[in-house]
Formats: sequence, C-alpha cells, structure tokens
Amino acid sequence: MFGELPKIFDRSFIIGYLLPSASCLVFSLGIIHRRDLLNPTDMSGNLSEGVAFLIFAFVLGVVLLAANRPITRFLEGYGRLNPVRILAPLQRVRFRRLQKTLSDAYRDDGDANAVASDEVRALRRRLSVRLAEYFPDDERLLLPSRFGNAVRAFESYPRAMYGLDIIEGWTRLVAAIPEKYLRKVDTAKAEADLWLNVWFLGVLTIPDAIAAWYWPDLVSNATRTGAAGMVSAPLSLWFLTGTIVAAVTVALFASRMATNAAVEWGSMVKAATDVFLPALYDKLGFDGGSGNEAARRRWGAFSQAITFRRPDVMPERNWGRSVVPERLAAEEDTKSGPKGAP
Repeated sequence: MFGELPKIFDRSFIIGYLLPSASCLVFSLGIIHRRDLLNPTDMSGNLSEGVAFLIFAFVLGVVLLAANRPITRFLEGYGRLNPVRILAPLQRVRFRRLQKTLSDAYRDDGDANAVASDEVRALRRRLSVRLAEYFPDDERLLLPSRFGNAVRAFESYPRAMYGLDIIEGWTRLVAAIPEKYLRKVDTAKAEADLWLNVWFLGVLTIPDAIAAWYWPDLVSNATRTGAAGMVSAPLSLWFLTGTIVAAVTVALFASRMATNAAVEWGSMVKAATDVFLPALYDKLGFDGGSGNEAARRRWGAFSQAITFRRPDVMPERNWGRSVVPERLAAEEDTKSGPKGAP
C-alpha cells in the first residue's frame, strides 16, 4: 500500500504487528489449548517457555509484516474467489442511499430565498464528510467492504483534486515529504495495521479452536493433570461454540476499527498530497507557471506515463533545472570551497 514497511523493533512494528501476534498467542495457548501460562511451580520451564513464546510472537509478527499487502487486499475485497465480494451489493446500496440523502438535503423546498436551518446545514456537512471519508468519488470504484472503500476514498482524493494517480505516484511523492511527516504517516498506518491483524488473527482462531476440539490428541497438553490430580477434559462443544462466537465478534469489531483507522490514515495521506505535491512538481522539473487546469492535465499525463510505462505521454520537463536543488547547491559549495577562497 502506501509507505515503507515499518522496520523491525520500531514503534510501528510493535504496535501494528507484535502486539496483535502476542495477544493472539496468549488467547490460543491459554484459552483454547489450556496452557497454564502463569504456573509458578516450574520456574525454569516457565523461563524457557517464556523465551520460546517471545520468539514465536516475534516470528509471527514478522510473518504478518511480510503478508501485510495480501491481508489488506483480502479485507478490501480483491480477488475473484474472495468471500468478502458477497458484500458488494450492500456497499452499493449504502453508497446510493447516502448520495440520495445528501441530495434530498440540498433539494429546493420551493422558496428560493429560504435560508437553510442550522440543523439542515449540519446534516449536509455530516453527510458530505461521510461520503468523502468512507467512499470513493465514483460508484464504479466501489469495493466490497467498508474498509476497502475507506482506503479507496483517500486513494481517489489526489486524482479527483489534482489528477494524480496516487497508487503509482506515492513512491514519487515521498521524495518530497520530510522524514518527520513520513513518520506520522507510518504511525497512522500502524493503527490500521493493528486492527487489520487483529481481524486476521481472530479469523484464524476459528480453525485453531475446531482443530483443538476435533483432534485433541494432536494438540499438546489437550488433556493435562490439574492441581487436584484430575485430568481435565478436551474442549466441549459448548466451549467451542463460545470460542467461535467470541472470535467472530472480535473480528467484526476489529474490521470496524480498521475502517475508522483507515480514515485517519487517509487524512494524513491527503494532507501530504495537498502540502507537498507542489514540491514534487518542482523536483520533477515541470513548468512552475502553470495554472490549476494545466497542472491537472500534467499530473494526469504523468500518472499514465509512470503507470503504463509510456514515455510518449510524459509531460515536458525542464532538465536544466535542478531536481534536488538543495543537494546540488551543497555540492557546489563543497567544490568551490569556503567563501573568499581563491
């Protein structure tokens, strides 16, 4: 998606990947597989198991990091065999209903001189914001899930506003964004990744629970001796049902939270486009004297050129102007030596 994958051990990795992986392992081992994670009777065993737990949680976090793109695209609804696609009609209904409600809020009530009440203006603003934050600008761009449409909403913003395809253009735009702001974008993305991974691991908990119930002999410590010397039974059908209901509830809640987090992430991406796109325009060597419409046409042609590898549509660039003026100016100062030197 957007931005570089977070580096191992940094804050984004801990929040977005290590935290959900460790939480899932605690639930799986402690609840489903009945492991006594806090048993103080064997400190050496617990120490070795604790180290193994941390290593496994870290490895699972790295796996989630590597699989971030396919997991994200799955929840967005991409893929012909994706079961999320069954929700596509519902998303179209939501989009059309929101558009109709907004249109009705702007409908003339017959009095051309009438001023809309505060309630009507507040309703118009609320509906307009929701439409812009949770849906793309064109019904043809709708995806089957709420999360997918929230992402598609901020992906379509640079194209609608400036004519730039941000999918390919983002890797160029980061060249003009300061490192401090990029860290803020990564932090916003980490929150979306957190809930995305909670959703994914919540779904994986369901086959884990079924396996522990149906094949108890294949699960380590599925039957174990308790403190009173009694052997505890494998997972009951009622416990399995409750675990599945809990996993589905967590997955649905995480999906909703991921959608809200995607809106916040999108706000950072849209702000980056508004603020730093002029700097990219200059770094690419485009004509700085263009108006808004000329700039839109140039960004549109640039998007086609970089997406489809078409040099014939690449806008004319001023190759004599420095692409990175600050760096080249510093190099010139180094070559010429200190001021006043011969």
